[in-house]
Amino acid sequence: MKIRLLIILSVLTLLSCRAFSQRDERAFADSCVRVASNSYDPDTVKKYADMAYIVAQRLADRNLMYMAANNLGWAYSERRMFDSAIVMYRKQLLLVASDQDPSKAALVYCNLGLCYKNTNSYFEMWDCFRQAADIYTELKDTSRLCWAIRSQGLPYAQLGMSNTAQKHFNDALRLSTMSGDSVETAVTLYHLAECTLMQYIDSVGVNTVDTLLIAKQQLLSVPSVLVDKPADYSSYIGSILNITKCYIKLATLTSRNDFADSSRVWLDFFINRHYDPKELWHNVETTLLGCEIEVFRGNFAASVRPLERLLKEMPADTLLLQRAEACRMLSLCYNALGDYKKAYENTVMFHELQDKTHDEETMKRLSNFAAQTNIQRIHDQREITKQQNEQHLNEVQSRQRNFYILIGVAFIVLAAVAVVVGMFLYRKRRLNARLKASSARLAQISAQLATQRNAEEEAKNVMIGSVEYASQIQADTIGNAAKVRELFPDSFVYYRPRDIVSGDWYYADIVRDHRILVNADCTGHGIPGALLSMLGVAALKDLFNKLEMATSPILPGEILDNMRILVKKSLNKTTEIVSKADVDDGMDMTILVFPPDGDKMLFGGANQSALFVHNGEVMRLKGDSNPIGNYVREKEHFTTIEKATTSGDAVYVFSDGIQDQLGGKEIRKFSLKKIMQLVADNHALPMPQQMQIITSALDDWAGEIAQVDDRSMIGVRV
Repeated sequence: MKIRLLIILSVLTLLSCRAFSQRDERAFADSCVRVASNSYDPDTVKKYADMAYIVAQRLADRNLMYMAANNLGWAYSERRMFDSAIVMYRKQLLLVASDQDPSKAALVYCNLGLCYKNTNSYFEMWDCFRQAADIYTELKDTSRLCWAIRSQGLPYAQLGMSNTAQKHFNDALRLSTMSGDSVETAVTLYHLAECTLMQYIDSVGVNTVDTLLIAKQQLLSVPSVLVDKPADYSSYIGSILNITKCYIKLATLTSRNDFADSSRVWLDFFINRHYDPKELWHNVETTLLGCEIEVFRGNFAASVRPLERLLKEMPADTLLLQRAEACRMLSLCYNALGDYKKAYENTVMFHELQDKTHDEETMKRLSNFAAQTNIQRIHDQREITKQQNEQHLNEVQSRQRNFYILIGVAFIVLAAVAVVVGMFLYRKRRLNARLKASSARLAQISAQLATQRNAEEEAKNVMIGSVEYASQIQADTIGNAAKVRELFPDSFVYYRPRDIVSGDWYYADIVRDHRILVNADCTGHGIPGALLSMLGVAALKDLFNKLEMATSPILPGEILDNMRILVKKSLNKTTEIVSKADVDDGMDMTILVFPPDGDKMLFGGANQSALFVHNGEVMRLKGDSNPIGNYVREKEHFTTIEKATTSGDAVYVFSDGIQDQLGGKEIRKFSLKKIMQLVADNHALPMPQQMQIITSALDDWAGEIAQVDDRSMIGVRV
């Protein structure tokens, strides 16, 4: 009896000790969670959250585990250990799923989306914000719903999909405006302005002045709302700097001093109120913007020292775009001050940095294109699934309605005549069986057709997207109109591919102080022509690099000779041909060289001509009747033609797509004669106005007739 009493007392003692131990552990875990929740030091938060999480696991306390995991996710995010933060937030999702608490689940999805944003996991980021938006829609939480919808647009903006991003931002803007949430409205306007500025940077066929005015208007309403909101400090600072950039870009494009003055006012406001000397990017942005304003005002000497100091302070392998911009402005300043050696050195450095950023941008665009394709594919699949579910639901409801109708008819007929009802039901059953079989077959055929149609549409979109991206790469490679205007201030570039990518290309550069302008027309058009154009540009750049290091005269004929050798070698077309039917692929080309003395021009043409206006008289400079490539009557060397020039002379180069364009009442070619007449009538006008006249003449001539070939034409004033 005594032994039993002792055993019972021992068990009761152990149970009470364990109960007290669990109570103490829970109190300890609660205190750790409170310390972690009230601290803003990541190390402190992680230390106490780790201890709380271990105790919560031992006690199987789900609420404690949720709060500890939330603190750990925050600590890892602050220490930029985003992969670890994602793991903790995923654990939170499992805990919330069991508790069936939608508000907590939405908050975890938002935290996960921010982590995926910092790891460039665009699809996961978009999916988290989408699920958060669905939950907040059900909860009717307008403020957080605005934030979630706006966040869905961020991955599209980072991928360069401006139109899709703007759709999400506009939806968030409408919702925040209706709810009167001024802070959310301001932040959304900031992101919309960033998309607009992205369109300005990638402006192809876009009115850049109108684009900048729209971005400026969107940004001006942001700082006044966010000035006292530290949570949106980055949007506040970004909006001030972007306003400054908009004004100086507008001043450069429109030559208006009031825009430059406004840019100076906003820059001074930022420097006086928010400039942090410890932040490198503050120093970089303010210096570049300040110097750009001074350069616009013509204060070149005042900009040299800040730009030189900035280049020394910036890390060598980072901020490549900013370093390139500094070199570009230094080149302009030294050129204006007459120090051509330093201007040349900075120009070379600018092109080297531009090539590096171009390579990085190309890789980024390839990666973004793959991410865009993945997101679009999954989005399309979900839309198809949604449509199929809706169709299935409609079919079920339709069958239910038919069933109820049949039952009602059957009961009415059964009440009248049993025999008639029996026959009617028998016939109905047979008819229903046939209808169901036919419906199933029709549904199957419809599904197959829809799948085939979607697959064809997806393939078409992928192909068009690939060709458009190839067009952008080609445009970045062959040069642009800005480079031509830099070498020849009074000039125009008319460039219109027939099939997105083009077999026509042009290139302008300076080699040993010689300004060189090239216009070429490759065999074919579209993708084959574009491939040949990339080959031609690569060969020409290689020749220019060799000429830069050589001391021999720069002659168009010799350049064409070397181009023919390189192209034939690259295409493995070195065998001899005996007839015109055996002529291989190649290109026609015109090369103009303007020596630094400025009193003459050198011309060389391969199957192309140029129009030269001297003292008001238009003359045709005819090139050799040989292409760059194999030819049945191949000349040993191309000819160089020298022409004396005077101020006001002009020269025009063009591909045969201009003169071969069909049109008019009799459906004839535009002809070289009409081109010469246009030049003769309008050569005294400014080059941009001449381009408008030539463009209108070609469009009016073609009318409804499609473009027959790639078109390119360049006019420069000597």
